[in-house]
Amino acid sequence: MLVITASENEAFRIGPDITVVIVARKSCGQVQFGIEAPPNVAIERVKTRPKPKRAPKSDTVAQKSTTLKDWIDRRATKGASQPPGPSGPSQAKP
Repeated sequence: MLVITASENEAFRIGPDITVVIVARKSCGQVQFGIEAPPNVAIERVKTRPKPKRAPKSDTVAQKSTTLKDWIDRRATKGASQPPGPSGPSQAKP
């Protein structure tokens, strides 16, 4: 996909017969443009697929907490002392 940034009254061509002109930019983020094409060229408006929604941060935090709890439970059953702190795994005591 070619993405073009243009100002009002700028235009670009698609092949020798089609011209797209930026007519106006609205403050709500919409752009008005005009298309000049021969009568035999069909121009249809097509809706694109919406972007997939990301999981809320609270879900991500809950997943990490569950993972940490599982890690602590596994380590406790193996006899390990503590989970790694903010600076990394704990050092073994001599």
